[in-house]
Amino acid sequence: MGVDFVSENDGWAVGEGGAIVHYDGSWHAVASPTSAYLWAVEFTGANDGWAVGGGGTILRYDGVWKKVASPTSSNLLGICFLNARDGWAVGRDGVTLHYDGATWTVVKAPYGDTLCGAAFVSPYEGWAVGYDASYRGVVYHYLDNYSVEPTSLGAIKALYR
Repeated sequence: MGVDFVSENDGWAVGEGGAIVHYDGSWHAVASPTSAYLWAVEFTGANDGWAVGGGGTILRYDGVWKKVASPTSSNLLGICFLNARDGWAVGRDGVTLHYDGATWTVVKAPYGDTLCGAAFVSPYEGWAVGYDASYRGVVYHYLDNYSVEPTSLGAIKALYR
């Protein structure tokens, strides 16, 4: 249920049942190593991509899609990268993961809200959006350790990337 383009003729989309499709002037399905629902996809270059999804699924593309070790079994709903060696994934129950160029690790988030998307401006500062238990939109500001309280958006419903 996500899409990302490297260039006008190089794009990827992911979705239900582990579906992965590639655009190179036309769309076509490619082999997927999972049947898990894939929620988001992000590329840092033509041969460097990531997808995340149900059950903590993390996939990496380096010419071929393959599963990589995940430190969580929570659904991952959003992913973003600053560069090929610095990435973030977010999901259910406030799960937040950081990629350091070698491994994904859990970052302790102080709240259990569902996080649907993230955007980072540096390795130490970024934002995550999602919703609380009442489906009210929330925005988290990450400053090296989620030290900032979430902003509740009251009547605004869930936020997605």
